[in-house]
Order: sequence, then C-alpha cells, then structure tokens
Amino acid sequence: MKKRWFLVGVMLLLASLLVAGCGVPQEDYDAVLAERDAVQAEVASLQSELTGVRSELAGVRSDLTEAEELLLIEQGKYTASQREVLSLQLQISSLQSDLAKAKAQIAELEVQITAWEHGYTLRDPTYKEVITFLRQDKTDENEYVEDTYGVYVCSHFARDACNNAEEAGLRCAFVELRYLDGGHAIIAFNTIDEGLVYFDAITDERVRPVVGKRYYQCIEPEAGHYYEEPPHDDTIMDILVIW
Repeated sequence: MKKRWFLVGVMLLLASLLVAGCGVPQEDYDAVLAERDAVQAEVASLQSELTGVRSELAGVRSDLTEAEELLLIEQGKYTASQREVLSLQLQISSLQSDLAKAKAQIAELEVQITAWEHGYTLRDPTYKEVITFLRQDKTDENEYVEDTYGVYVCSHFARDACNNAEEAGLRCAFVELRYLDGGHAIIAFNTIDEGLVYFDAITDERVRPVVGKRYYQCIEPEAGHYYEEPPHDDTIMDILVIW
C-alpha cells in the first residue's frame, strides 16, 4: 500500500514538473511512464479483484438467504411434528383410559360368569355399583332408637343394609369394629376395581378403619360436615369382617 502511494506521488511530481516546464532527462521520463503504466495495471487488477470479491459476496448473501429459507421450512416441519406427537400422546392417553375401563368391565363379567357357573346368586360389585346401591337403599333413613321402647342401633342398620344388598345380588359383609369398651357395626364390599371398601350404614359415608385409630377420625364426612371427638373412647382395637 505504501508503495502505491509513493508511485502516485511520483506521478504527481512528474506532472508538476512538466507543467512548470522543467526539463527532465529522457531516461527518467521513460522510467516514470513505465512506473505509471505498472501502477495503472495494478489498479486495474485490484479493480478486477474487487469485482470478483463483490460477486463472491453476492453469492454468499444468496446462499445465506437460501439457508434462512430452508431453516424456516425445517422449523415449520419441527413444529408440525411436535403437534403430531402431542396429538398421538393424547390419543394414547385416551386409549389407555378406555383400556382400563374395558379391563374393569371384563373383570366384572368374569366374576358374573364364575358366579353363574357355580350357581351363586351373589357377586362382588364395582365401586360405582356400590355407590348406586347406597343411594337407592333406604336403610339410612331409619330412625336410630336406643331406649326402653325399642332398640334399632348400628348393628341393625348394618344387618338391614347387608340383606338389601344381597337381595340386589351384591355380596356385602357385616363388619364389627371392636373398641376397648363397646364397638360399632358397619358394612363392606369387596369391589372388583377398588378392593375392600367400608361404609357406615347409618349415614352411607365411606369409612377407612385402621386398628389403633379413633373411629370418628376414619370417617369421610360429606362436604360441609365434620365429626367432633366423642366422649367415649372409640379407638379401634380389632376389625372383624363377616361374609
């Protein structure tokens, strides 16, 4: 670069000498002209090189634009694939839910078939069937009585609920909960989908009895209701299930 500027300076100096009318030796004049031609040739070469670089840059910009367009296309494909995967996951979840329901129905039918093959009239219900039975059964509407005029207490509620369930074809257990002093009677069903479930026949509320736990703490009260601690000790010491 310094050389080029030097040559340009020489050419300007020569031009000024010629304008001033100063005499210049022929050999020096020829050398300056030769140097000028060389500089012009190099400038032409640089201009050609610059044109090539600009052309190459245009090509790079074109490739970059094409790459950006391809990237947008691939991103669109990726988004579409994500949607497809999500849709498939939802379908799988739905199918799994349907499969679980079908298995429960098959299990129920197998129980019924086994009962018919052995001449049984009772069967273990589904949890939904238990809830439907309790809603339809009127045992919980009976009056609790414990005086000199008569007795109708928890054991009577449990007995009648069991009898009504058996009349409906459902196997029901009479359950005796034993305390240190006294006890309580409830009912139970061995459901084919949720296993053994307990209910208090007086209120139809679900119970989860645990040995060593207070009975009032084992009841699942209806919404808006709760049980206070009773004056007597209702700690469960034993759970006796009678089919």
